[in-house]
Amino acid sequence: MLLLFACLLTSCVSNGNQTDGTSNTGDGSQPNSTALQIIKEGKSDFAILFDGKDESAKAFASYLQTEIYRACEVMIPTREQAYLPEYEKRILVGITKAEESTLVASKTPVGGFTVSAESTCLSLYADGLAGYYLLENYVVDTLLASAQKHAWEVPFGVQSADDNSDATTIKADGKTVYHLVYPAEDENARDYATRAVAYIMSVSNVKMKTGSDTGSYENEILFGKVDRGIVSRIEKYVSEKDIVSGVFGDHYLILSDDRLGLVFGLMNLVEKVNDAENQNASIGYKQNLCTNLSSLPKDDHYAEVVANANNFYGTYSGLVEEALESWVVAGKAAKADQDLIDALIERMGNSLALCVGSSSALHNGFIVKLDSTDYGKVTKTDSQGQLFIAKEYAEKYFGKTLNADADGYVNITAYCNSISDYSLYYDSISGLAVVTPKNVTNFLRPDMEINGYKNSEYLARMLQFFNNPARPEPNINTEQSRVVVESVELDPKYVFDYHNDTYETLYTPAICSHKENGKTILYAAYEISTRSGGKESAVITVLKKSSDSGKTWVKIGEVEDLRWASIFALNGKIYLLGNRLSNGWVLLAEYLPGEEIQVHDLGYNIGGGSGNTVAVANGKIYKAFNDAVLSASVGANLKNSTAWTVSENPQNLVSEDWFEQKTGLEVKDGTFWIEEGNVVVSPTGEICVMYRIDASPAYGYAALFQLAANGVNLSLETSSGGLVKFPYSQSKFSLQYDSQTNTYLSLTSLATANYVNQRNVLGLVTSKDLIHWEVAEILISDREMLNDSISMWAHGFQYVDFTIADGNIYFLVREAVGETISFHEANHITFYTIENYSKIVK
Repeated sequence: MLLLFACLLTSCVSNGNQTDGTSNTGDGSQPNSTALQIIKEGKSDFAILFDGKDESAKAFASYLQTEIYRACEVMIPTREQAYLPEYEKRILVGITKAEESTLVASKTPVGGFTVSAESTCLSLYADGLAGYYLLENYVVDTLLASAQKHAWEVPFGVQSADDNSDATTIKADGKTVYHLVYPAEDENARDYATRAVAYIMSVSNVKMKTGSDTGSYENEILFGKVDRGIVSRIEKYVSEKDIVSGVFGDHYLILSDDRLGLVFGLMNLVEKVNDAENQNASIGYKQNLCTNLSSLPKDDHYAEVVANANNFYGTYSGLVEEALESWVVAGKAAKADQDLIDALIERMGNSLALCVGSSSALHNGFIVKLDSTDYGKVTKTDSQGQLFIAKEYAEKYFGKTLNADADGYVNITAYCNSISDYSLYYDSISGLAVVTPKNVTNFLRPDMEINGYKNSEYLARMLQFFNNPARPEPNINTEQSRVVVESVELDPKYVFDYHNDTYETLYTPAICSHKENGKTILYAAYEISTRSGGKESAVITVLKKSSDSGKTWVKIGEVEDLRWASIFALNGKIYLLGNRLSNGWVLLAEYLPGEEIQVHDLGYNIGGGSGNTVAVANGKIYKAFNDAVLSASVGANLKNSTAWTVSENPQNLVSEDWFEQKTGLEVKDGTFWIEEGNVVVSPTGEICVMYRIDASPAYGYAALFQLAANGVNLSLETSSGGLVKFPYSQSKFSLQYDSQTNTYLSLTSLATANYVNQRNVLGLVTSKDLIHWEVAEILISDREMLNDSISMWAHGFQYVDFTIADGNIYFLVREAVGETISFHEANHITFYTIENYSKIVK
């Protein structure tokens, strides 16, 4: 090891007093006046002290204890820093409450270490993993080099270092073979290492092979937690999302608990190799990458790493491929059906599939509307069997202005016959038609086989996408009003690591409207949730506003640790009312336009909820949580917890037995509970609360309660017996009363395929009495050409919240579309408008 600088400071201090070089220890012995005697005659009255919250210091303390015992055969106890007053003689590791630790830390170079011995204290401090690695070397090579069995002393003074001579050369000559060593115990590691080697060889001249850690190879590059001593030595200092890429001893090591971190380390190696001159990359210890994913800028390089990680590990759609093997739909394997669909999309190329009577077409893997403003414009034929479609899509598809009749239709039979660039297949019996460009083999021969399937199979599968009851077509153009408010799909920090359950997702959309200076302002809130290793590790609720009816959105601020927040406007302010992620307690955020968001703990622990309806009635404000309804006077100081009244727990009024007796249905696996309630006023003026019921495999029911005027007593609604048939899948719904139509409105996911967890179809449902409900309109349906089972598993329009203003319904959606981990994990928060909604409701 090369020590850059060292200085020896001599002091003879005992018990805080300056001496003349001698000191009476009480046992008649005379210690070395220039050294700290830690072990003498097999005994020691020292302890190793550290901060228990510092995992690296804790790991090093254990390491130091082991090395001292190995050298001296004396076990020095380790203690957390709370024991500091008990031990006058101590070995300090890291930052502790003792002043010596702070002084030593201030002397430590970046990536290095400092050791100080004076008075009755030995202080050790290391800067990060690099520092601890050097400090371990120093302990063995220098600090314990003179130790003897049952005896050890350390000279007074200060020693620091920030570099060593570790270095290696990686040759990019296309001849020297390197082995990327992976951990054999990880069943997926071999595949990942193989992809990593392919990547390295595609972007550099380094010749590589893979090898498991059960073997030994020349020119090893260690990839992950392989079975090697150097890895065991380093990994105890590697915390979550740390990245290590560099030279340690005679190995190049790439190490991280996070798979994305491993790819960062791999690309760090590639960059060093490609930057080298003469095909030889001489890499020294000082060039090591030791950092944390969270500290890296989300720039183009980060995005490139994520793209490579997708190639190494597969994307979330890869998880679908795995699941497909076990899915059976209508007696047919879902994978086999999706294989046919994938072949169909490839077979079609830029072809356009149509069906007489349908307002949609199949094009480029999607089900698209032929006229974005008039869903009544369907594909039709005349008396001669010629096909007509809406002018809008005809011109979009053919790429030129076309003549249309008075109703806005183009005769595509005549057009295709007039030019040689397209051919038209039309089956008058099924009503199916396919327009095919000349660079794609046409469908005129149903018995022709392409890519393992006959044209007749392709045509039959096309037909199933039209008039599909599992994904019914909307009759109004809500889909076209889509505005993306937030997205994690294109953000480089959206990590596709489905095996490790690590990703960022979006939850809890909430929206309200507020008049400011006579103009309607929309406020939207939603969560950005970070999950790591299957656990939700962080959440931020974002608040945005729109002054142009939702066309554009401006961020106002954010609230850390707030989740499941409802949003409402009251007395000129905007409020968010939800729960803390960290402890589940109720949290209130208050925003006065033009000022910063203020956050207040209300101190109640009454279960979770979601962005459900907050009702204002009878001079009070009401919000339902899973275990209580919270209410307060509209004139109260809402940030004061005493202003709020807590109701009885609605969970105590219903049960699995109650549900089974009322419905005659069986609840499996003890899955019954109620959650995510909405507060509304009944037609007779009572405060009612309607909760979602989870009772898998049963679905389509809601629990209805009445809240007494005192805000405390809850009871089941009498006319319904507390149980209401409600047309929705097992998902959250928002509920409001609309005075313009005298109707209760809800926007919710629908179970059109009779599947309890289906969320790929969104509908508007209505009621006049809170008890009898019907579907008024289909608003959004999944438009991707997927097997229905995959569509339901992967895509969702869910957890909708809405507000009514200016004659429109404005709503916010937690949307999972495109490549997702599942329907549940949204990659978009989207905004939609239902214009002139009263016509639909009436």
